[in-house]
Amino acid sequence: MLRQAFDDLHEKNLTGIIKNFYERFQKFLEEKFTKELCQIYSKNNEIRLLIGEKTLPIESLYARLAIIGQSERGNLGVMLRSQKIEDGRPVTHETLFEAKQPIALEKLFEHLDHKKRATVYGSAGIGKSTLCHYISYLWAQQKLWPQFKMIFWIKFRNLTEKRYPEDRDFKVSDVLIRECDFRSEEYKSLLNKKEFRDQCLLFLDGYDEFSYHTLELKSAEGNSFKALEAFQRDFDHVLVTTRPQKIEGFQEVSEIEIIGFDQEGISKYVQNFFSIDKEVDSPEEVKKKSNGRHAFEVQFNNPLIRSLCHIPINLEIFCSLAYEGEAFSADHITTTIIYDKLTDWLIRRFFREKTSKNLVDILAPRPKNKKEIIGAMKSLEELAWKALDQNQLYLENTEDNPKITEIFKENDVEITDVTKIGPFRIDNEEGHFIHLTFQEFFAAQYLARVFRKVCAEEGKNIVVCKKFYPRYSLVMSMTAGILSKENCDQDALQNYFNCLCSPKSADLVLLAQCFEECTKESRISQYEDFIKTCQGFIKDVVSEEEDSPEKDRLVHLIHGHPKLLHHPEIVRTIAQIIQSQSEPYGMGHAMRETLYKIADKADKIPHEIIMASINSLKKGDLYAAYIIERHVSYGYELPEGLLDALLQILKKFKNDSIRLTTIILRGIERKGHDLPEEVVPLLIDILRSVSNEEILDPTAAVLSSLLIKGTTNAKKILEEIFQILKYSDSRVCKKFAAMVLKSAVQHTTNFANETLEKLVQASKNIQEEYDTKIVVATVLREIAEGSTQYAEEALNCLINTMHTNKACLRELQNMPCTSLVTIKEEIIGILKNPECDPEFKGIACLTIKKLIIEDEFVSHEGVIIEGLTQLLKEPDYRPKGSAIAALKEIAKKKNTLPKETLEELEKITTMNPKEDPFDYISFAGSVLRECGV
Repeated sequence: MLRQAFDDLHEKNLTGIIKNFYERFQKFLEEKFTKELCQIYSKNNEIRLLIGEKTLPIESLYARLAIIGQSERGNLGVMLRSQKIEDGRPVTHETLFEAKQPIALEKLFEHLDHKKRATVYGSAGIGKSTLCHYISYLWAQQKLWPQFKMIFWIKFRNLTEKRYPEDRDFKVSDVLIRECDFRSEEYKSLLNKKEFRDQCLLFLDGYDEFSYHTLELKSAEGNSFKALEAFQRDFDHVLVTTRPQKIEGFQEVSEIEIIGFDQEGISKYVQNFFSIDKEVDSPEEVKKKSNGRHAFEVQFNNPLIRSLCHIPINLEIFCSLAYEGEAFSADHITTTIIYDKLTDWLIRRFFREKTSKNLVDILAPRPKNKKEIIGAMKSLEELAWKALDQNQLYLENTEDNPKITEIFKENDVEITDVTKIGPFRIDNEEGHFIHLTFQEFFAAQYLARVFRKVCAEEGKNIVVCKKFYPRYSLVMSMTAGILSKENCDQDALQNYFNCLCSPKSADLVLLAQCFEECTKESRISQYEDFIKTCQGFIKDVVSEEEDSPEKDRLVHLIHGHPKLLHHPEIVRTIAQIIQSQSEPYGMGHAMRETLYKIADKADKIPHEIIMASINSLKKGDLYAAYIIERHVSYGYELPEGLLDALLQILKKFKNDSIRLTTIILRGIERKGHDLPEEVVPLLIDILRSVSNEEILDPTAAVLSSLLIKGTTNAKKILEEIFQILKYSDSRVCKKFAAMVLKSAVQHTTNFANETLEKLVQASKNIQEEYDTKIVVATVLREIAEGSTQYAEEALNCLINTMHTNKACLRELQNMPCTSLVTIKEEIIGILKNPECDPEFKGIACLTIKKLIIEDEFVSHEGVIIEGLTQLLKEPDYRPKGSAIAALKEIAKKKNTLPKETLEELEKITTMNPKEDPFDYISFAGSVLRECGV
């Protein structure tokens, strides 16, 4: 019996030892796996530009995202009407165009509870792959999304039949190991564990570049599925990037659109591109960069170039050519002209490097006509067309399948010469263009060459067959641009449009794209009829009472086609419609709604239409206001009479009109235009009298800017703001008055000395308005972190009020640790006080966490742990997460915690998940793991 007991005990101990060893090994393997992936991504800290050998730090690139909510998208029209009718206020700016809301990367998944799945849409060259590169690098640097143990970045373009032949079985884990470049396959055991995969994110980049749709992969369970389905079977959290197209079979939770660079992103990119390092750069290089930046800035004043620069690949091209001393004509710029000029420059660079001479003929305006290069160009054109026609990005070049070699031989050129030009590369026996748009440009060159032949029957068959396929649309439009160039065959151009328009005409949007690319569209016989058709289409669509897909199509027809938008007949038609009807939702309103969506995309609106919109603005029209605001915010000229019209509207003091007017004033002021002095008292009256936050927000923004600039009215504005803080009965008015002060202090020290005393008084006297307390406390912190003589006094004010004003305590928590060291005892006192509000205790815990990281609580460790453990026992749920966060920092440093604390953490891990909305269970478990439990 004793022997049996001993054997049982031995068996249990052995089982426990094995279990413990297995768990420790799995943890070791996870850490090794994560470390190796982080090293792979961290090494990839620069991005090579498409042109030349230049690289830029990946962190210098900036991509701005916008969420597109499916339900919001479908109900946009209904929402606009219902909100207007219910409370008489216009909806917010962000909801007006396809429910877009700019978001930070850190918050991308905040609105997704369980499966984090999204499709990331973006047009050609907009930066989808750069976004994946950027996110993976930031994750590896522990700067983004720490909730994911791993982020796997898989490029669809690499999933080819050559790499994954159909006669072999591949699992999803095989793809991850291979595509992420892991040196060992020992990690497959981890990838087969669902609980591990559920803590990972999968990036599937470039679905539009995926041509191997028959590829099947085995899931972790051993069943075979089509590749996309297999990925979804194994991973809950998946992000797929693609050009705008529906992805069949992808069960997305949300849609995201990359809208390219905003103004800040453009400025940041240009600064990095032309940055000068005097210790490294030669005098010649410094001069070249300085001249290049100046040349770029001159060209950037062109509205069309400024609009095109929002697309990253275009911005790179403009910067590269400016660096090389190349410039575009300000008259007319198209995608065809951009890529044609870029190709010319690449060829000249190739000849310069090949001959090592700066020969005059190398700098000739049409280097592609040189005999030596004709064969290379023909090769690239044929390669591009073959790949496009087969729906492929890659062409194999092996002994068994020598597609590329054969094309080069037929044109009597060397492969190395063609690859040295730039747009085409060969890697691992696979040829590909450096970007899909280059492939489309050379495919358009091929199609144009076909139409220049004496017998163009082949061209006719191609166009008639392909013109209804969306993936050929850019090729079709660039073909029109190529055929319309000077010294080209007019008959070939006309023949091309004959094929586009018969036997069944191409879509209006495609025709607009084709005419937009032409240099002399009026020579084409169908152009006049096209304009008349567009006039009729505009009238028909805006006369429809309900929202319809045709209204979206109208936006696509006009957007990005300035020739069409600025055609005299189209301008006359639109201006007449805008002013034709005054009822809320008639043709005029629908036309202005369409124009707003176009103006929001940075298209320049013709002057006559802007003037018609000003007349509608006087009647309080929502979309007229936003058309003008967008027009002004993108830096276009200020319409004559606009400021007078805005002043008259302000004086009428009607809520809807006031908000629209203040938004426009904000845009005008931000672009550096001076506002009339009589605007200031009108804005002060609004801030004092109106309680609508949608009106007060832009009003406060304008007043803040005037304060920051130190205008002649600045002193008066400051005095009025303090009067509002002191005497106003409106909580909302006080809140926005304080926000004006906050903005001013953040951007200038001119008012810090004058405002401190009154702010201190305000922080003590404001009783119930927590929103105002937050803003006042923030202003105090801004002064405390500054270098003025009042910094210490502002810090003391925050400290003195932190026991009764949690806004001040929260701002203290945001202060540097050097400022917090002096209040350690006070923070501990808050933690130990049984009468203290739980929210105060939660903020105190986060402050303690910050100080623990800096080793500022070593001497108080026992008291701190005791206080934090007590919070774990208390029934109030709110401060528990902050207490666990502080305990985790202690556990990281000591690898242990007192027994009582561990027991309380274990109790949390055994909670019912349904009663744990903040996921404290897994959070407490992570602390236990730090202690080896």
